[in-house]
Amino acid sequence: MKSAFFMKQRLRIRFKNRQELRQGSLWNRCDLQMSGEWIPALSLGNWQDLKAVSPDQRYVALVQWNTKENQPGFHVVRIDTHARTYHKTKRIAGLCRELKWQQDRFVWEKS
Repeated sequence: MKSAFFMKQRLRIRFKNRQELRQGSLWNRCDLQMSGEWIPALSLGNWQDLKAVSPDQRYVALVQWNTKENQPGFHVVRIDTHARTYHKTKRIAGLCRELKWQQDRFVWEKS
């Protein structure tokens, strides 16, 4: 599985240092490595190795872990590579199973 992708040379995102979220878990925790014309001011640790990209490659979404009081949860972070902004959702309880672009927005499935 490739862990990097390019967005018209604007932003390069790679997941590194993958490890199980918890021993025996199906979900991974990893670090984020970014390079390109513009790099959003995001923390580089505590990410899930999921990403989604809009068809025009303007938007990318990532999943950041938030395990409050040892309870699984996450944020979806949407990056706009043209406007050079990002938006982070409020904490979503559960585990992110899937992240994808659907019609005109990002959607996710949680468990």
